[in-house]
Amino acid sequence: HTPFTWVMVGPDHRLYAGADDGRIFRYSIAADGTLELPQVITSLQDAQGSPRLLVGFCFDPASTPSNPIIWATHGFYASHDAPDFSGKISRLSGKDLEIVQDVIVGLPRSVRDHTTNQPAFGPDGALYIPQGSSSAMGAPDTEWGLRPEHLLNASILRLDVKHVTPGQPIDVRTIDSGGEYNPASPGAPLTIYASGIRNAFDIVWASDGHLYAPVNGSSAGGNTPAGPGVPAIQDLYQTEDDWLLRIAPGAYYGHPNPAQGHYILNGGNPGNRNDTSVIPQYPVGTLPDPKWRPAILDFGPHVSANGIIEYRGSAFGGKLDRKLIVCRFNMGSDLICIGVDGQGKVNSIQTGIAGFTRLVNPLALAEDRTTGNIYVVEYGAQHIALLRPSAFAPRNNFASIAGSFGNGSRSGSGASLAAEHGRALFSMTCINCHGSNGAGIPYTGANLRKSKWIAEKTDDELAKFILVGRQKSDPNSLLHLTMPPKGGNPSLDSAALHDVIAYLRALQADAKNDPVMD
Repeated sequence: HTPFTWVMVGPDHRLYAGADDGRIFRYSIAADGTLELPQVITSLQDAQGSPRLLVGFCFDPASTPSNPIIWATHGFYASHDAPDFSGKISRLSGKDLEIVQDVIVGLPRSVRDHTTNQPAFGPDGALYIPQGSSSAMGAPDTEWGLRPEHLLNASILRLDVKHVTPGQPIDVRTIDSGGEYNPASPGAPLTIYASGIRNAFDIVWASDGHLYAPVNGSSAGGNTPAGPGVPAIQDLYQTEDDWLLRIAPGAYYGHPNPAQGHYILNGGNPGNRNDTSVIPQYPVGTLPDPKWRPAILDFGPHVSANGIIEYRGSAFGGKLDRKLIVCRFNMGSDLICIGVDGQGKVNSIQTGIAGFTRLVNPLALAEDRTTGNIYVVEYGAQHIALLRPSAFAPRNNFASIAGSFGNGSRSGSGASLAAEHGRALFSMTCINCHGSNGAGIPYTGANLRKSKWIAEKTDDELAKFILVGRQKSDPNSLLHLTMPPKGGNPSLDSAALHDVIAYLRALQADAKNDPVMD
């Protein structure tokens, strides 16, 4: 049992797993995908003179089987009261990764678990690094040690590895924090690629050329900063959702950082939107930051969406090829499969895949592209799980991924497929308010299984309602609860809405022997 944080298949076709104390475990992979006894590499610990919180690493494109080269992100070994500016990027090389050279030092660090996170090389040969925030919602708060956001916080950073010398580390403590580094100066090797990204544990450059990042939102109680024409908010009562972002250079994604000149949380409160990006405590008319871009997918609150890969391979006739797979650490405790079209928009969602469920706090994952096997870090169980494609998979599991669904109602097997897809959409969009079986959650969401109102509506009427949503002030809202447009999931199109409705019909059929509808 080891608290692993990261896993990746190396150029030597061995599995490398990082532990949260800085050790790296290297496993030979047997023909059936199982792992043999590991070689435990302690060179990072040895070079730093103590354990280090090893968050992640990636292999340099120049790596070879005989000379693997790793770029690792790590910080002070603590999850509470951690010192600021203790984040580092180091390069490990040699047959046994015995050569350890610091490259970047002085990266910001929150008092808790927002750190310098999992890096990835981009198609341009640069290294991209998610840097976590120091606060809940952009302004100092007691829960996060009253630590302010620094210039590099809550960003995707870009490191031009051609303009650094391993072993001659660059201190990137920035001017706003008493340092001298300026990421905007000409020729700066470490720059800010995109901002407002609260805590992206992992990122992936997909084959469509886009960079994707699952991002963890904040629990309620945080503070937002005041800025030009924008009031500060103390003790925000709204819990943020987790998001899937498509990252564009220079864009802003909603986490304020006064050091960067960003003050408005998420979508502000413009008055013409009603989704989970809106912050009702702002005065109506508070427009979002001009550079703000909304998420392409809303995971819902308290999901803790973390590790992400793009699956590549011909398993099941290629039905998983080029799908994004994301770890849901908390709510769900599973893997969710997401299809994205050529414009970077979500066009399919699949949960409940056999083998992808009932995991114990999945944190990170990796694919062995020679076999299609997936290795998952189950942080809560402190082990690595092996998921293998099954030649005898039933219809509604790993093999049943569908890329698109038609409009309108269905009958026979088509209706079953619509309801199954609707169940997957329900589990990621509606479950946090209405419960896993639609029975509702007190003071949060209505019982949908027994709703007479739903039973009396046509499919088109229900689709229109879900599309628009309803405010708690609406006189027709008996429970006085807010229903955001599309349930807070902006990716739901007309076909997806009707699939959700097909699942609601199935729920009500299943509950036909329940007490009288209310």
